[in-house]
Amino acid sequence: MIARNLLILLALSWNTSLAQKLPSEEIIQRISKRPFDINVITSVMESRDPSFLPALRKAFEETSEKSAKQVIASTLIKLGDPASEYFDYLAQFALQAVTSLAPSALVYDAEGRSVRGKISPEFELWCQANGLDPVQEAGKQIWTYGNDVFELAQTRDRRAIGILRQGLDSNNRLIVQITAEGLASLQDTVSVQRIIAVTDRIPTDEMRAILGNALTLYEESTVEKQILAARDRRLAEKYTEALRRKREPKSSK
Repeated sequence: MIARNLLILLALSWNTSLAQKLPSEEIIQRISKRPFDINVITSVMESRDPSFLPALRKAFEETSEKSAKQVIASTLIKLGDPASEYFDYLAQFALQAVTSLAPSALVYDAEGRSVRGKISPEFELWCQANGLDPVQEAGKQIWTYGNDVFELAQTRDRRAIGILRQGLDSNNRLIVQITAEGLASLQDTVSVQRIIAVTDRIPTDEMRAILGNALTLYEESTVEKQILAARDRRLAEKYTEALRRKREPKSSK
């Protein structure tokens, strides 16, 4: 799976069910400490207490470190803060990521799996032409850009739809995955055919499995019919497999 370790970490950050429940007063105290400790966010999302908003707004103003500021902005949006500055802060980085013209930094085998430790020759030539260090730029493409798009996508804010749609055309397959999942989570049915069409450009079983899983997030029955009627029969099969797993009752241990 593409950038497996990053995806595991990102997936965990969507799930706040394991957060320790703390009194609201203690959470506010932790939000107010500097430098900002992003670990407090799990407790914030567990409680979802609107009384946290003033402290989070202040933390956003007083924090300069990018990743921490992104987490704060994302949390404010998820808690319902209507100010546009938080969305705009996340959107600027996500837009840069999805519109990057860089070739894929990774090398993929015939099945679509990334080859560890290799940088694609096309990417190296692109870096050379643009005066960039291939190793540093590869880290940016794989880790920084993936996180930038993820922080926007996980807000589940419909203002992000336009940016997420652009991500489906990215050469960065991690961005394709994150944006497909984001659009499906937002139930953006207009994007269904665009997600399906990704396999015209990346016709691998790895990508079909990724998109099949993402498409199961749609809830409308009409979407299921579109996917099952897709020209790419392998994608339809991967979707059916993922949907069956999703619908299977969880076995109790």
